[in-house]
Amino acid sequence: MVYRTVDQLAAAAESLVDRDPDLFVLRQVGKSRLGHPLLLLSAGTGPENVLVVAGAHANEPIGGMTSLRLAERVARRHDTSWHFLLCADPDGARYNEGWLGTPASLVHYYRHFFRPAFAEQPEWLPAGGEPPLPETRTIVQLLDELRPVLQCSLHGSEVGGGWVQLTHDLPGVAAPLHRAAAELGIPLDPGPFDAFHWPSPAPGVYTMPPPGGIDQFRSLPDSTARSTWLYPFRYGTVSAVIEAPQWASEAATDPAPHPSPGKALREIGDTLRHDARLVAEQLDAARPHLERPEPMLPAVEEFLANAPGLARDWEPSVLLRETGPRLNTGRVAGLDVAARRLVMRSAAMLLRTLPAPGAGRAAAATAGVRGTLERLLRQWCDRLERDFAPRPVPVADQAEYQTRVALALLDRVH
Repeated sequence: MVYRTVDQLAAAAESLVDRDPDLFVLRQVGKSRLGHPLLLLSAGTGPENVLVVAGAHANEPIGGMTSLRLAERVARRHDTSWHFLLCADPDGARYNEGWLGTPASLVHYYRHFFRPAFAEQPEWLPAGGEPPLPETRTIVQLLDELRPVLQCSLHGSEVGGGWVQLTHDLPGVAAPLHRAAAELGIPLDPGPFDAFHWPSPAPGVYTMPPPGGIDQFRSLPDSTARSTWLYPFRYGTVSAVIEAPQWASEAATDPAPHPSPGKALREIGDTLRHDARLVAEQLDAARPHLERPEPMLPAVEEFLANAPGLARDWEPSVLLRETGPRLNTGRVAGLDVAARRLVMRSAAMLLRTLPAPGAGRAAAATAGVRGTLERLLRQWCDRLERDFAPRPVPVADQAEYQTRVALALLDRVH
C-alpha cells in the first residue's frame, strides 16, 4: 500500500461505487480555490452521521487511504452513515505528489514538500469577518447538513508517535487506542508540539482547550477556537483529530523524566534561532530574483516571523513555570523535532521557489542560494536521523491505526 494522489483517490472511490452502487455514493460537494472538485464518499445507511475529513494538511495524505479502508468496513452498517471528504485541500496536495508512491527518505520527502501558511489551511475559520476559503465553506456546510455525532479529522505527523485530540472527554477511549498502537508498532506521543499545553486524561489522548486557554504556544495563532473541529460543538458533535506518524521514533516519544530539561530547552531555542537565521539570510539573497505570486513563499515568511516568538516561548524560565520542573523526555524531544521540522520545511519550500537551474539570469543569480539550501537540508535531515532514529511506518499500518481509532471513538460516543 502506498500514498495515493488526489486523482488516484478519486479513481479508487469511483471503483467502489462502480463495484457496488447500493453500498457507496460519490458526489461533488464543492470546489477548491483552483477549481478542483471536493468529493464526498458516503457509505452505511444508519440515521446517525459520521463525517471524516482527510487531507486538510497538504503534506498529510494518509487520511485518503484511511477513508477508503474505513468506507469498506462500515458500508453495511445500519446504525450510522459515514461520509468521507477524500481530500480537503486538493490544490496543496498536488504540490506534494513528488514524494508520493514510494517510501521516501527524509531528504526526498522535504525536497518535494509543501504546506501552506496558516490562513490558507481549510480547517481554520477566518478572523475579522473575512470570507472563508471555499474548502472551509464546504466543510462547514457539510457539518451543518449532517450534524454528525462524530467528526474525525485524519492527520499525519512527520516524526514521532500517534495521538488523538478530542473536543470532549471520552472515558474508555485510551484502551483501544493503546491496543491499536501496540499491535501496529506505533509509539504514542507523550506530549506533542500540537497539544503541548492541553489536558491529557490518558497517554496519547489530549483534550482541546476552550477559547482563551493556552493553545499550543502564545506566539502562535489561537487556532483551535476558530477551527472546524469546534464549530459543530453546537450540534453536540464530538470531534477528534487522529494523528499517525509517517516516521516513528521511540527516542522522540520516551515518557521518562528528562534529566536536564532546562539545558535542553536552551539548546533547542538557540538552535532554532540560529537555523532560522540561516534560512532568512538565503531568503534575503534570493528575494530580488523570485517571481510573484509564489504559493510557497507566504509559508516560509510566516515561519521566519514566528521562529523568534517560539524560541522565547520555550525559554526554561517561561516553559518550566507552565509545565513544572519534571518535563518528560518525550515532550522535550517533541519540541526539538518540531523546531527542526519547521526549519527544514521552510528551507525546502524556499528551495522550491528558486528558478530552475539553467533558467537564465535569475537561476544564475540564485545558484549559490540553491547550493547552500541543498547542503543545509541534507545536513539537517542527517542530524534528525542520527538523533531520533526515525523508522518509516508502513502506509497500511498508518491507515489501519486510524481506522481502528475512528471505530473505537464511535463506540465511545454511543
